[in-house]
Amino acid sequence: MIERRLRRAALAFASALTALLAVPAAHAPAAAAVAASPAATSPAAAPVAAVDPIASLAPSLLGELRASGLIGTAQAVRPFRWTIVMTRPLRSPRRHRETYAGTPPGAPAGLSPMVREELDEAGSTKRTVRGVSVRGLVFLKAGDTRLDVRVSGLHMPLARGEQFRIEYDDGDGALVENCVVGGDVAAATVHRSIPGAATRIECAGTGRYKRIGVKVSAVVMYLHEPGVFVGVEQALDSPLGRLRSGVRVVSFEMQGR
Repeated sequence: MIERRLRRAALAFASALTALLAVPAAHAPAAAAVAASPAATSPAAAPVAAVDPIASLAPSLLGELRASGLIGTAQAVRPFRWTIVMTRPLRSPRRHRETYAGTPPGAPAGLSPMVREELDEAGSTKRTVRGVSVRGLVFLKAGDTRLDVRVSGLHMPLARGEQFRIEYDDGDGALVENCVVGGDVAAATVHRSIPGAATRIECAGTGRYKRIGVKVSAVVMYLHEPGVFVGVEQALDSPLGRLRSGVRVVSFEMQGR
């Protein structure tokens, strides 16, 4: 009985903590999220009028993103599509297909309308969400007015040895990571079809979930040609042991405008 209760507690605790790390991005981190067009819809939902998702962003969010260093400098996000698998401790993986339209002319570099399809095990679309991605690190749906992922001290383009900070907060828990920019490798190390170089970034920090302290570490890659971040490895040390998660790119293609 005690063992069963501990197992249930571990599942609940891991679910909550990995939700903090799902950035989507960054996933990113992962995992890992900016305001956008219509709210989540099913594939069978009726079509809705086209909305410019970037024009819908609140000025306060744009100001915060500019101050973070994520937008307005370095190269634009280029159009691409990929399928990613997010692994989660004690739970089945999640599979997403994401289509980035790229930074439109006149928009701040780093912003891209994005369509995320949540896929079942057979690869069929279960649910579609439309929004704006900020270099793959931040994504908010329609109506969101705050950033659950906040960045400070980031300077684009990246330079080896520079440091920046990432904070995650979903109300129940929070993580703070200090990140150090490392060297460049071929982006093909993330997926064979990704062109150009990738910069490796090492992150480490601490956090809490309902007063329970944790330590976290992560490996994030910045993909130069697409212009996005992806959190490929994450580890969280808790009283229940080490919990691992990450993002694996299983297909990738650059697209024309």
